[in-house]
Amino acid sequence: MSWEVFRKINGKSGVTMSQIQYSISQLQKSNEKSLIYIRGQNFFFWASYCIILSYLPLYFHERGLNTKEIGFILAAGPLVSIFAQPFWGIVADRINSIRRTILMLTLCSTVLCVGVFMAKGFYPTFFLMALLMFFFTSIMPLNDSMNVKISVYHKVSFSSLRAWGSVGFAVASLGLGYLLIMIELSQLIYVYVFFMALIFFFSYQTFEPIQKGNKFERKDIYVLLKNGKFIMFLVFVLIVSIPHQLNLNLLTIYLSTLGASKQIIGLSWMTAAGMEGLVFLAFGKILERYKPLPILIAASCLYSLRWFLYFSIPSPEIIVIMQILQAFTFTLLLSASVRYMAEIIPAKLRATGQALFSAVFAGIAGVIGNFGGGWAMYAYGGQTVYKWGTVLSLIGCVYAIFYMLYVVKSGKKTS
Repeated sequence: MSWEVFRKINGKSGVTMSQIQYSISQLQKSNEKSLIYIRGQNFFFWASYCIILSYLPLYFHERGLNTKEIGFILAAGPLVSIFAQPFWGIVADRINSIRRTILMLTLCSTVLCVGVFMAKGFYPTFFLMALLMFFFTSIMPLNDSMNVKISVYHKVSFSSLRAWGSVGFAVASLGLGYLLIMIELSQLIYVYVFFMALIFFFSYQTFEPIQKGNKFERKDIYVLLKNGKFIMFLVFVLIVSIPHQLNLNLLTIYLSTLGASKQIIGLSWMTAAGMEGLVFLAFGKILERYKPLPILIAASCLYSLRWFLYFSIPSPEIIVIMQILQAFTFTLLLSASVRYMAEIIPAKLRATGQALFSAVFAGIAGVIGNFGGGWAMYAYGGQTVYKWGTVLSLIGCVYAIFYMLYVVKSGKKTS
């Protein structure tokens, strides 16, 4: 039952207290269902992302594409997302509906992924993959924006909702590995379509709180881009995200050069995603007690420690254990970033702001991490790459400290 129905009931003459209490109880049940739907949406989106990230490259290799061709195809994702994510963020703010935008992107992503699995040869695959990433990667920031909206409306932590995405990725990492013992890689398309159908269902059922007033205008985009705090924040995100994206795409290769088996490599991703979900669930409300900028400083410091351990102890088994740090580095970075953007960006521009954040975090940083990291690993080896990642994270830590001092100082001047 919606608020509108409750108001109609309450507006009628002769309404008893029991009817009002019943209406309230129905509304509470509706709110609880809405939380279940957004959790399901998170779970299955990240489960479907596991197919794209982990198993689609193996399918391309099975179809006869060489590693150079696969590298170009995978680079299409970060490149396209730089433009696609802000575009769809603006669309969502313009029509004032994240939910409807996600539904449209889900349908387009389903059709195009079927095309990718059916494509033969490099050029058709590259073209269809670029189109797929134009829609699929844009769901990610919109999904986080929806999490923020619902968390504020229902007075729950953002982390408690986002955690279900990490759980979905971890379950898919483990479950698909066993499933592929029984089916061929080409049959994963049926699993993907099933996941996307569930995303559509949960998204369709999710109640989206509508932001009334402050209608989105084209000039608001320029206001956002002139927001000095936001642009300086994105610079910090870029610095810290480059080694994160490098590790995301090249860890498998690094572990292989160290002699890791496929089981060890799979376990490393399972450890990262599983622990990430646990930390989101366990520490979500605790993190919200602290201001986001100190948390971002802590995240960049932990990132530098993480990359230092990766190159100083080049053992696959130890690195699998160190993947636990993913639960703290990425969790701290994402949760604090989302909260901080909610503070400095007007509500009517949050989808656009989240999309710009994602375009920097996954797009620009992904391109630099893939191309620069791949070249550096080929020329100097994996340990050198992680040394550079340690230095970049330390630079990000120092930058974040000065940025926080700048924000505090500018806040005093404003007051």
